[in-house]
Amino acid sequence: MREIKFRGKGIITNNWFEGSLLTTEDGGVIYGKSVGGVKKETIGQYTGLKDKNGKEIYEWDILLIKEYKNDALYYGFNYEEIKELSLKDVRGELKYSYKALIHYEEGCFIVSPKNINRCEMYISEMFGDMKCSQPIYEYEVIGNIHDNPELLKEY
Repeated sequence: MREIKFRGKGIITNNWFEGSLLTTEDGGVIYGKSVGGVKKETIGQYTGLKDKNGKEIYEWDILLIKEYKNDALYYGFNYEEIKELSLKDVRGELKYSYKALIHYEEGCFIVSPKNINRCEMYISEMFGDMKCSQPIYEYEVIGNIHDNPELLKEY
């Protein structure tokens, strides 16, 4: 079962709080290891996914995404052969590298690439068995829109 939790920036302390969310008129309250009132505009839901380093991915996070060619698919390996290979074996050359913002829209988490001619996509398109994916995606949380908005401008 997917873990449902939220993150928000404290109203008084400006610290991040993670846990269950109770919304209020002026923001919300996060109940977790510690309890804190949070600013409404900073509240983001956990996607249930983690980046390449095991860091949890939340709504409003900024990801560095790298797309690699899948050599196994390119050279015509069948599914049974691919299952025996490691991701390192099938990952080919780097095709693209870009930053993207995660947001929630109409019941889905969306990846919005910034400053590159790429379409928005559902986050679920980027997860799963990358050995059978074309391209192979690698993603890393590098910040969030509230603490690091400059990350989306400089790239």
